[in-house]
Amino acid sequence: MRWVSRRSLVACAGLAAVVGVAYATGRARFQELIGLGSLAAVALSVAALFRPAERAPGAALLVWVVLAAVTEQFAWAATDGGVLVAAAWLVPPVAGGAVLPARGRWLSGVGCWAASFAGVAATTYSVHSVYSGAGLIMVWRS
Repeated sequence: MRWVSRRSLVACAGLAAVVGVAYATGRARFQELIGLGSLAAVALSVAALFRPAERAPGAALLVWVVLAAVTEQFAWAATDGGVLVAAAWLVPPVAGGAVLPARGRWLSGVGCWAASFAGVAATTYSVHSVYSGAGLIMVWRS
């Protein structure tokens, strides 16, 4: 097995594990971990900016996290339409989490894992909570 194939396997297995833990976190309503995942994604994307090979993916991840945090799309995912919007917002970090580590871009790739964790956990929290919802940095309750 070539090293690229092993990295792809590690990237996909790691991403699958992150998504599974994120689902359990959102289902258990650990909103504190959602914020930590968002913070980790920001920290890793900023660190990636200092590596020439990872500047573009790091910058793209940072822009995604800022836009997702400002719009808080995951906090309103309780309806069918909200789930579709949340799923569409999750495509960039999930794709980055699968592709970037396989190409040796570990800082931005693991940052995508952290962003995927935060997004999946927030969506799961919002879907399974009738009178509350969680975004990347805020939680609402009624």
